[in-house]
Amino acid sequence: MTMNKSQILRLALNNCCELRNVRLSEAPELKHFKFFDIKIIEGCSIKIDVPNLETVFINGPWIWSHRQSTLLFSRLTSLYLNNVIMSSESIDLLSFGCPTLANLALHDCSGFEEFHLASDSVKFLTILTRKIPLKGAMICAPNILTFNFNAGIHQVPDTFSFTTTTSKMWHSNVFLSSRQEDPDLDVNSWFLKLRRMLKALSGSQIYLTTQINNGPLDVPCGAVDNSRLPNDKPPVVMENLTFSTSKCRTASWYSGFTNGLFRVCRPRSIWSGVYLSQSDYRLSEFQFNILLANMSLGTEPYFWQHDLEHVYVNTFYGQLIHWTDLSELLNRTYDNIICLELKWRGQTTA
Repeated sequence: MTMNKSQILRLALNNCCELRNVRLSEAPELKHFKFFDIKIIEGCSIKIDVPNLETVFINGPWIWSHRQSTLLFSRLTSLYLNNVIMSSESIDLLSFGCPTLANLALHDCSGFEEFHLASDSVKFLTILTRKIPLKGAMICAPNILTFNFNAGIHQVPDTFSFTTTTSKMWHSNVFLSSRQEDPDLDVNSWFLKLRRMLKALSGSQIYLTTQINNGPLDVPCGAVDNSRLPNDKPPVVMENLTFSTSKCRTASWYSGFTNGLFRVCRPRSIWSGVYLSQSDYRLSEFQFNILLANMSLGTEPYFWQHDLEHVYVNTFYGQLIHWTDLSELLNRTYDNIICLELKWRGQTTA
């Protein structure tokens, strides 16, 4: 399919069965392009030569190529690519060929192992690498407002850097999850990679979500070797940690995991909860073990309990929960997930 001198403002192509190649060129009125395809046919390609495009949405395993130009997309503001095959030249284009690009989303794109971006215009950046992990990422986005990263829990990049000069408050949302069939994790290496990533994002308000549904029920993925963790470096302050697991873990598991995690980061709040029904939630075992450690009632050693000055239990709506007996608190039901507000020694209020 080739377009020339068309007056079309918007073009959407959805699941065109016999289509193999798309070339857009000389369409000065075209502002918005959407392409959606789910079939896998080797060699399919899209070539776009329309400088006035403002939004581009491409979904499908197609090769994205482009013309050589100083300003390829001089007016592009939003680019969403899902499962698209890219080259290093295509990645470079995002830095040098899109001077007005504000919203960039890359979902499971392939063709590169490292992601480099230098853009003064990008304000909203999303990277999802569930199928094809990144080995490294180097991002310079002086005016970033929101950064989203979504990957398997074992797919934290080996190297990660993020540079920004914005004076505005910006947010980082990091979502890491595992499935039961995923391989066990080298937990010591993972904690080091996680700290490197969180440290690079420490200029932002960090929201970390972890779903750990694999690994043994006891000590997580092999014993945590605290000697390999950065004892001489302060943990990264995080705004929020959301934790969930589909398995019933032991006290030893929570001891090993939190001892490693809290050497890496110190969240101000922890959201969790056991889902019972649409309107019934309970305190999670993860939260319960933190309360046990804070009250020095646990049987497992928690090095960080001496740094935790106060723990408050709140409802989803911010209402303080009063309690006297911890077991009674564990058995209560609530109409939404529960939050622990943590006050760490030496940590100022947000």
